[in-house]
Amino acid sequence: MQKTCPKCGRKGVFNGAFCAECEPTLQNQFRTRKKKGKPLQVCTRCKKVRAGKDWVNNAWPEKVEKTICPECSLQSGGYHEAIIQIRGPAEKAVALARKAVKEISGKTHVTDVKESRHGADVFVVRKRPAIEFVHSLGMEFKQTRKLVTQTRDGKRVYRTTLCVRLE
Repeated sequence: MQKTCPKCGRKGVFNGAFCAECEPTLQNQFRTRKKKGKPLQVCTRCKKVRAGKDWVNNAWPEKVEKTICPECSLQSGGYHEAIIQIRGPAEKAVALARKAVKEISGKTHVTDVKESRHGADVFVVRKRPAIEFVHSLGMEFKQTRKLVTQTRDGKRVYRTTLCVRLE
C-alpha cells in the first residue's frame, strides 16, 4: 500500500511512518530531545507530533507533553484566512459545502460552516487549500481580498473570499 510521507509529501511504500530520507533526520531529532530529558509535544486535538519546528502526523509511544499545535489553536479561536461562499439552490449549496469540508479537512482545518437561504459559507483556516478546492471544481468564481490586520513586523494580513455561483 502506498503511503504519503507527512514530512516531505513523497509517495511510496515505507517501513515506518516516514520516507527513507526523512526517517533518519526525524529519529535524530527525537533522540536528541530524549537526551535532554524533554518530552515530545503532541497536539491533543489532531494528534500531530512536534519535530523541531514542524508538526507532523504520527503517534510516538513515548512520554509526551500534551499541547495544542498552531493550526488547532487557530481553529479553536475561530481564525480563518478564507471564506468559500457557495450561492445557489440550498440543497446543491449544502452538498457542495460538505464536499468542500471533506476535501479541505485533510490539508487544513475548517473553522465553521454556515447555511443560509442564499447558500452556504465555509470558513477555512488557511487560504491555499480553499483556492485549490475552488480551482478543482472547474467553475467560474470571484475572488476578493480584504485587509484584516497587520502583524507586528508590518506584514499585511488579508482575508480571501471566494464566491461560487451554482445554476
